[in-house]
Order: sequence, then C-alpha cells, then structure tokens
Amino acid sequence: MFRRLLNLALLCAIQIAAPAQQTSAAEPSTPLIYGLKGAVMLLDGQSGQPRKIGQGRQPSHAPGGLRAAWVEHGEDAAKASIAVYDVATGKTTLLAKPGGYLQTPRFSPDGQSVAFTRMGEDGRQSLWLVRSGEKPVQLPTTGDGSLFELAWTPDGAFITAQDMRWLRFFKPDGSEARRVALNDVTGGKQDAVTSADRFSLRPGGSGEILFSMMVPGTKLFHKKVPDLSSALFLYDPKSGKTTRLTAENLTAFAPSWTPDGQGLVFTGYTDVQAGSAYPFRVWSMRLGESPREVTPGEDPAPPSGS
Repeated sequence: MFRRLLNLALLCAIQIAAPAQQTSAAEPSTPLIYGLKGAVMLLDGQSGQPRKIGQGRQPSHAPGGLRAAWVEHGEDAAKASIAVYDVATGKTTLLAKPGGYLQTPRFSPDGQSVAFTRMGEDGRQSLWLVRSGEKPVQLPTTGDGSLFELAWTPDGAFITAQDMRWLRFFKPDGSEARRVALNDVTGGKQDAVTSADRFSLRPGGSGEILFSMMVPGTKLFHKKVPDLSSALFLYDPKSGKTTRLTAENLTAFAPSWTPDGQGLVFTGYTDVQAGSAYPFRVWSMRLGESPREVTPGEDPAPPSGS
C-alpha cells in the first residue's frame, strides 16, 4: 500500500506538463494513450509523435484507437467525471458524473461500454457501467466493497477486479461468475499484492494472467526509495507456473496487453531513474525479449479488444 501512496504522491507533486518528445511507439501500428504529469497523452502509432489530448488520469483506449476515456476532476477528486475523447474530431464529451471518487474507466472489447468504480464516503467501491448513449448504472455486486484495478476479459464476457485475495469475474449485469485465488496466481505470495496491482487476461484464450506485485528491490533501489519494488509476472493456469518477466533493476507495474496478446506495455523506472523528480516511464516488451523504454509517462493503454 505504501508503494501505491508513494507513487501517487510523486505524481501529484509534479504539475508542469512536459513538452512533447519525439519517440517511437511500442508497436509501430499500435497507438498508445498514457498519463504525463496530469496530462493525457496520445502517442500515434504511425508517426511516433505524442500530443496532449486532455487533462486527467487513468486513461483507457477503445478498440482501434478511435476513442479514449479518462477520469477528469478539478481540485476536488470527490467530484470526478469520466470524459471521452474522439480521436477523429478532437472533441471531448462528458460520459458519466455519478459523484464520488471515480477510478479505472475501462472500455469493453467491443467499444460499446465503459466500466469504472466509484468510491463512496464509506470507502467502499461500487462497480458501474455506462453503455454508449445511455446513463451510467451501478451494478449490484456483492462483497466488502473492495474492487481494485478493473479490466475486461478479452472476449468481453466479464469485468474483472481484484480485492487482494481473489480475482473476481463479474458479468455485465453485476452478478459474479467465478473467482480465482490470488494465492494460486502469485505462487503463494498473496501478501505481496496491493490495491494498485493489476491482473489482466491474455488475449487469445490461453487463460494466462499478466500481473504485478511487490518484490524486494536492489541495494541501489533501497538507497533511493524507502519501500519495496514491483515486478511483472505471468501466470499459466494450465501448468500452474508463475514466471517473472522483468529484471531486478527495473520497478514495473500497471501492465496492459497489446491487442495481439504478444506484447505488453507498463509503467516503470530503472534503479538509476528511481528517486528522481519524475522517474516514471512507459515501457514496452514482447514476450521473451527485453523491455524497451518508450517515453516519460505512466499508466499506458493500447487499444482494448483481442
């Protein structure tokens, strides 16, 4: 939890938007949306030129990169809204404003719905869904109100959320279909999971789960950051094996699959970058290859869908 608070504190402390930098995307034909010091940035997959498209956090990308959504708020985060940006027209419109602290808006794989969570005054998270052209509705979920890091399954059948014990699968009507024990996914290291850790099913139907969790850092890391580091892992339900994907000298979190299921993007920083004024970088990697730094920023999202 301290890692989550530390990262949020670093992000909130930096208010000046960085100038656009010429860089190349993770996949030449795949656009990326990401955050940069409070701005929402779009990295064109063809030109490699990033540009600011809004102000907010936790962006999501619709199938084909045609639209983007993010949480938008002023000085009062408890009065947040979900904004949607049309890439073709450059127009931003209000999608939902149910009141409360909103988090993790996520486009469905068909692009017709956006799921998100709302935290009430009691601290409990509720699951919401807004379909194109309709008003947002709260889904009647069960549990203790712990719903962290929403994601859709690649086929669009379920919305997933973790509660630091289970990965829960909800149908679009709010009913819970099944649960997967995080102790199994993490190889017996459930206690290393925080509310900031994301679990994402791989496109293609293999059932593999990409996720992050806390790990010990290197000596250099601990000289700069008074906390645990974070790494990315891949869980194979067929073999029951959990494999680490990132090296010890790279803090990595907030992973997302590319639409083809062969690559991923994530937020991270090296031990050398740790402790700097703005250490966060967008990284990309293909499975079996070394990660590559793309651009300064955080919370990258390729287009949704498989």
